[in-house]
Formats: sequence, structure tokens, C-alpha cells
Amino acid sequence: MKVKRVNYGLNGFDNFKVEKGFPVPDIRRGSKIEYQKLFNRMEVGDSIYVPTTKMAIRIQAAFKTFGAKCACRKTPDGGARLWVVETNVEQEGVCLTV
Repeated sequence: MKVKRVNYGLNGFDNFKVEKGFPVPDIRRGSKIEYQKLFNRMEVGDSIYVPTTKMAIRIQAAFKTFGAKCACRKTPDGGARLWVVETNVEQEGVCLTV
């Protein structure tokens, strides 16, 4: 199956209307404070069950910013289990008290 590519060229962009006065909205994802509260309750070796792998990846990324290394494994029901395997609480710029 061959995909047909459309070449709009420079003239194709003439149809876009340039607008002014629209502020860029803040990115609203999970609350960092909520991730921090969860992180503060955990110690090395502790794990949590997360109902979706997408949420587990978000939590793992947040924990990484707090200086933790995590292991994440999918579960048969489509969820995931996330373990804290190492922490570096001396990481600069991280506040661990909420």
C-alpha cells in the first residue's frame, strides 16, 4: 500500500489565520505535591500497585525528579507495580517535606 503525500508548498500556509492575544496555557498534569506526598510515604523496597501503566510511568518520572530510582513491571490485569529501589535524598533542589 502506497501512501500518497500531499505537498502544500509555501502557498498552503497562506490559508492559516495569524491571531494575536492568546496566552499560552499552563501545562496541567498530575500535581507534583501529590506525587511528593506519595514519595515521602515510601522507603527503598516498598512498592505500589498502579491501575494503568501510563499512570505508573508518570509516577516513575516524578519520583526520578525527587532523586529516586524505580523499577516498574506490568501486571496481568493491565496495571503496573512500581518499586522504589534507590533514593538520593541529598539531591539538590528537592524538598521532601510537605
